[in-house]
Amino acid sequence: LALGNGLVSSLTPARQPIYARRLAAREITHRIEQYWRPYRRALAQALEAAAPEGPRWHLNLHSMPSNAYERLGRVAPGPLADVVLGNLNTQSCSAAFTELVAGAFRQLGYSVAINEPYAGQDLLREFGVPARSHQSLQIELNRAIYLNEDTRELLPRANAVREDIAEALCEIAAHIHTVTAAR
Repeated sequence: LALGNGLVSSLTPARQPIYARRLAAREITHRIEQYWRPYRRALAQALEAAAPEGPRWHLNLHSMPSNAYERLGRVAPGPLADVVLGNLNTQSCSAAFTELVAGAFRQLGYSVAINEPYAGQDLLREFGVPARSHQSLQIELNRAIYLNEDTRELLPRANAVREDIAEALCEIAAHIHTVTAAR
């Protein structure tokens, strides 16, 4: 079983150990069998039930540290965007749907980057097949727009960010409704 940067991480992004000891194989197996596999199975079933034969959309939302480039060991080409959309370089989601989501956030005043510094992860590979109209898109929000990263306290702007996310999701949902109603 891969531990370092694999299925069960043993290091933080800053390459510090997460655990005080090496995990036993049975502990890792337990986590995989009790959490990882059931979650993926449930997600696959939900996506299939939502659209057994038609287009489907999977949005994988995350928050990212404002020092993402540093934590990745990379030099930032500029300021980190407020929102990073990852579509595995259009392998998991069409450029058109990615741009629709980017536009929803840009209209609300957020800076948006696509696939930089995060292009996506394994759920996108599993559930995104743009050729079959299965769109899987990762959405990373820069924590600095709503959170004091040192104290973990919400900033006064946090409620406005929450409302903006809801508004962007409503615009995305309206698009999806239009697409599915036309079928």
